[in-house]
Formats: sequence, C-alpha cells, structure tokens
Amino acid sequence: MDIEYPDGQEFAFFTSDRLRVLASSGFRDLAPVDQSARRFGFWGDDGFVYFTSTEGGVVGVWRVPARGGKLELVLNSVETARGFAFRFGQQLLPRGLLYSVNYGPVSRSIEWLDMPGGSTHRLIERGMGGQVTPNGHLIYYWNGSLFAAPFDAAARKLTGSPVEVLSGVLADGWTGPAARFSNNGTLV
Repeated sequence: MDIEYPDGQEFAFFTSDRLRVLASSGFRDLAPVDQSARRFGFWGDDGFVYFTSTEGGVVGVWRVPARGGKLELVLNSVETARGFAFRFGQQLLPRGLLYSVNYGPVSRSIEWLDMPGGSTHRLIERGMGGQVTPNGHLIYYWNGSLFAAPFDAAARKLTGSPVEVLSGVLADGWTGPAARFSNNGTLV
C-alpha cells in the first residue's frame, strides 16, 4: 500500500515491520508497525500519516507524524451490538475524520469522527470507503458502484440524495473501492 504525500513529492509504504517514506533524498522510517494487520492509509494535511492497523493488540485508526515519531491511536475498533466494528480511516477534513466501518461481509457504513471532541456520526448506512471531493460531494462505494451525494463538511451531513456515478468498480478488500479522487477531482 502506498500513501502519497499531498504534494506528490513523497510517499509512505509498509515494509515487513515499518512504515517508511520515500523522497528524492532517500528513505526514512516513520515508525515500527505490526506486520500482521496493516490496512488502508492516507497522508493528512495536518502533517500526520493515518492508517488502520493492529498495534499493541489494539485494532484501530492510528497516526504518526510524517517526520517520524510515536504512534497515536485516533479511533479504536470496538465490539458493538452489530458485531466487531473494524474502522478504516479514509480522509482527514477540517474538524474531523471520515472513516468507514465494517461490521461483517454485508454490514458496512460511513461515519464521521469530530476532532477534537471524539463524537461520531453515521453518514451512510450502506457504504464503503468514502472521500469528500473539492466540489463538496461525498463519494462512496457500494455493490460495485460509486455513488456521490452533496455533503456539507461544516455541518457534517448530507445535503441531498446519493446518485450512482460509475458502475463496474472493483472493491479493494474491506476498505472500499479500488479507486480514489485526486485533490483536483480526477478519478484514478
């Protein structure tokens, strides 16, 4: 899994036991990580690299400073009435973290974590992945299709109904679609 820095000059990746960054000046290690449960990650605009992993026996969304340092738990995966909620960080936005939750093979949702504060809000009942585009749409994946819904990040809520925008999209395991939008809105 590669995690590209927002300016495209560096990217992070996992080795067998480390999160490492490659830049034009060479490699640098960010932190040791558990090799058994590394998942989707991204580079936040706040200077941290976020990823889902099992660290010290705790499954959750973790972050580490992009220049290296100590791992910090951002959001724990927990047991719920619906089952164990595996949480996958998707995107850091002003005032919060967009993440997806996997409760099992057919029960998945997209949620929001207020930062700071820690309260959570469900945005989409049936969806995987999740990314807010520069034009204010929440893009997410469900049953082989990408959907878009108008989204107000300040209010942390959808402002319109989702519509299907692309079908025939492959899943990337439990994390969502095998697709992402760049900061300029280009679908990859």
